[in-house]
Amino acid sequence: MKKVVKERDINKRGLLHCEIAEGMFPHECSAVAKRSDGTYFSGFFMREFANFEKQTLSVEVCFERDGEYCVWVPENNCAGLGWLPGSKMMVPKSNVSFEKRKDGTPKKKKKQRPA
Repeated sequence: MKKVVKERDINKRGLLHCEIAEGMFPHECSAVAKRSDGTYFSGFFMREFANFEKQTLSVEVCFERDGEYCVWVPENNCAGLGWLPGSKMMVPKSNVSFEKRKDGTPKKKKKQRPA
C-alpha cells in the first residue's frame, strides 16, 4: 500500500537559513542552502532578498509536508540569477523561520497587483 503524504498550504513569507556571500556584481549575492534530501543547492540572488548579518534569504513558503517546506524566491526572475525562475526547493523545516512584526505576530504576505 502506498503511503499517503499530506500537504498543508502555507503561502507566506519566510526566511531560509543558508550561507550568504558577496556576488560578482554589487547588486547580487550568492546563497548556498541544504535540501531535504541532504544535498546542497546554490544560486545568485538580488541583494534585497538577503540578510548578510543573519545569513538568511527571504523566500515564499508554499506548503509543508513531512517535516519539510517547499520554498521559492518568486520576485527573483532575472535570467541567470537564483534558481530557475519559478523553481521550488524542498528544505528541512528547521532551516526556515517566519518573519515577525515588532509585536510578535507573523507578517502577512503582500498581495501582488495584477500586471
